[in-house]
Amino acid sequence: MEILRGSPALSTFRITKLLSLCQPKQLPVIDIYAEYVHFVELVASLNPDDQKNWVNCFIMALH
Repeated sequence: MEILRGSPALSTFRITKLLSLCQPKQLPVIDIYAEYVHFVELVASLNPDDQKNWVNCFIMALH
């Protein structure tokens, strides 16, 4: 199984909105961050060169 970190899941607007909802409730939150995570089931392990090429290809396909 290959686990790849993705892009941030929250926009600046959404983070600001969520933080503003925490303040009136006096929650001790100073920042919020979330990101996508991609799980890929492989038939066989990749060698380091193939893994680097595959990750670069996967990242390009997401954009």
